[in-house]
Amino acid sequence: GFQDVECLTRTLKSARDKTENWSSAESMIKYERERYFANSLMMNAMNIFYYSFSNDSHPIKLARNFALYAARFNPINKLIGKFGSGSMDNYLFK
Repeated sequence: GFQDVECLTRTLKSARDKTENWSSAESMIKYERERYFANSLMMNAMNIFYYSFSNDSHPIKLARNFALYAARFNPINKLIGKFGSGSMDNYLFK
């Protein structure tokens, strides 16, 4: 998403400014290391959504419905919005 684009742009500009080869594997490894945690967190969250909505287990349905209900509360909703927009990235992933 936008956070990946911002990080990649920053990584490429940094390599260019240091007269490094911006298309080298080393430059891409810097990008990958910086974004790995946030991207794996998002992938795991998507796996949880998939699993919870494709499962007929009653306890899993209850947990899913409780989580969806809790997300309707304003403080939790704002937190999810900040995380999704990248506003919390400075605090969580750096």
